[in-house]
Amino acid sequence: MLLKAFPDIHWLRNKARTNFEDRRDVNGRIIPGKGWPNVVLNTASSGTERTDIVAPFSMFLNLQGSGMVVADGQEVSIHQDTFCLVNKGQNYDLIIPEAGQTTTFNVHFGQQLFDDTVYALGKAHEELLDNPETNACDYHVFTRSRWLEADIACHIALLQDFYHREGNQSPLEEELLLHNLLTVLLKKAERDRSGFNRIASTKPATKRELMARMVQAVDYIHAHYQRRISLEELSQICCLSKFHFLRIFKTVFHCTPQEYIMAVRMNKAEKLLKGTKLQVSEIAGMIGFSEANSFSRFFHKHHKVSPLKYRKQN
Repeated sequence: MLLKAFPDIHWLRNKARTNFEDRRDVNGRIIPGKGWPNVVLNTASSGTERTDIVAPFSMFLNLQGSGMVVADGQEVSIHQDTFCLVNKGQNYDLIIPEAGQTTTFNVHFGQQLFDDTVYALGKAHEELLDNPETNACDYHVFTRSRWLEADIACHIALLQDFYHREGNQSPLEEELLLHNLLTVLLKKAERDRSGFNRIASTKPATKRELMARMVQAVDYIHAHYQRRISLEELSQICCLSKFHFLRIFKTVFHCTPQEYIMAVRMNKAEKLLKGTKLQVSEIAGMIGFSEANSFSRFFHKHHKVSPLKYRKQN
């Protein structure tokens, strides 16, 4: 279901808290199945606050502008290059600033789709054959900013194309598109779970605290990747010694902070080269390179072609 305007907040809070027990959507139509339906909210707004809502598993994304999601006290800033995931059952606030206009593309995955997808991902083919009936699934992701990688952006674009299409819009096609997006999101979220499990500590509380501090570092990188970020700066943000921070970051993310920053810059450069007509020197400055030549060398080392040739090929 596509919504082009925020529904009444009091209606939404009540529906969310009762998990849509009356099985009626915002237009009063019957919802197939129990719990939250699939909802995509694509609307432009400013100065908006949507608070104290019990979430289904949700993806918060901005096509334009910026905003903030607060989930169980954790604040996450989101802009056009990042997004945030919120767990089923978490209370969230969505805050959109008054300055400028923000275009949201928030995806709330319906309960049945979410349970089916999580169940299928976690089982072997033999087990799925023997037990085809889906049970309610519990799945937890860390609330943090996440970089909008190319494959996720592709799935978002497919959904946009589907909703912009005139004529027949198949509910089955919509569900398949949402399932494919959710599958990619959950597989990538497994990186966090694997990283968390690699932290060497016998105390779960210590592991959770260290993971929370790594999340702080990644949030900061996503917000400030355009400028020089030092190891000392990141370690101070996380309130850890420099080399303790470095060791934990490498354990969780399988790379150094500097490698993570350069990967973010590269991803942004690829988007700008493919999606804009900006000069290479302009792109270099936008992602943190003081000289176009330095950026070109960095880009060639990664792609084996110059930025201009990459643009022509894509």
